[in-house]
Amino acid sequence: MELRDLILNKINPKDFYKKILGYEFYGNVICPFHKDTNPSLQIKDDGYAYCYACKRGWKNIISFYMEYKDYSFTKTLYILYNDFIEPLISRKVYIDMFLELPKQKEPMAWLLSRGIGRKTINRYLLGYDHTRDRISLPIFNEWGYCVNIRFFRYFKNNEPKVISYKKGMGKCRLFPYTNLLHKEIYLFEGEMDTLLAIHLGLNAMTTTAGALSWRREFTNLFKDKIVYICYDNDQDGQKGAKIVAKELQRTAQKIYNIIIPKKLGKDFTDYMAKRPIEAFLNLVTKTREITTKDTESIERIKEPEDYSQEETMIVSLDKKSSLHIIVKVEPSD
Repeated sequence: MELRDLILNKINPKDFYKKILGYEFYGNVICPFHKDTNPSLQIKDDGYAYCYACKRGWKNIISFYMEYKDYSFTKTLYILYNDFIEPLISRKVYIDMFLELPKQKEPMAWLLSRGIGRKTINRYLLGYDHTRDRISLPIFNEWGYCVNIRFFRYFKNNEPKVISYKKGMGKCRLFPYTNLLHKEIYLFEGEMDTLLAIHLGLNAMTTTAGALSWRREFTNLFKDKIVYICYDNDQDGQKGAKIVAKELQRTAQKIYNIIIPKKLGKDFTDYMAKRPIEAFLNLVTKTREITTKDTESIERIKEPEDYSQEETMIVSLDKKSSLHIIVKVEPSD
């Protein structure tokens, strides 16, 4: 779906005109484009507007807002998305953090010690936030809008490992979304493993709400892809890997579950600290493809209408129960 169509489908014209013009529209209203003493602007339920006095018409809320604010088409879409669909984070916010990171020795050293090089840091605009004393990572949606900033703890303490920019922005998303363009996708459990994998030349992605999260709307995005799942080798990681494998069997061409040997650590970053990328690729070649039989005991995720849009969908793997678990995504997730 094009962004223009999404906005027209998502935004109720009555809500739009009420917010912009300041009143409900029933019949004709005062036209804001000329000195209108007698209500002459007619607004229809589909957003179409026509002024019988100045003889001007607007096909929908987009064309109306463009002329009302004298905005470009691109700026109009951005403002409407931000005001009516979900809040966005301005470029200045994450760019200021990006420019600050090179000045901070400890956060920068932490990233470099994990194998995430400067080229990847610059490509994905990693930064540093003084207020939170955390490393920042902007998250962009399919339209290229910044919808969250994930803040990572770079030292051990009792605070959450990752937090979001604001409450309500912790919705589970795919990162980086643009890597869906490729045929082969390496799916990791977290952003730092993903960034390391990208730096090493893999087309890597992750979900931003942990191993036990998958949104049904993600599934069709992996149509005809070859997917290598490489979640942590702990209990939650492997539960999550099986959930994802079950869902992707509907659309992906091939699926593999790459399991890091426990003697070499818990995750991809641990493994790469002890082995070269060639060893990981050799592990990939030795992993057999997941079949339907491998996941037949796993319960399917419910249909999307059974969930609210702000929930992450998780399914129990307990063979004695078919209970589906629903978890709200909070900023600390």
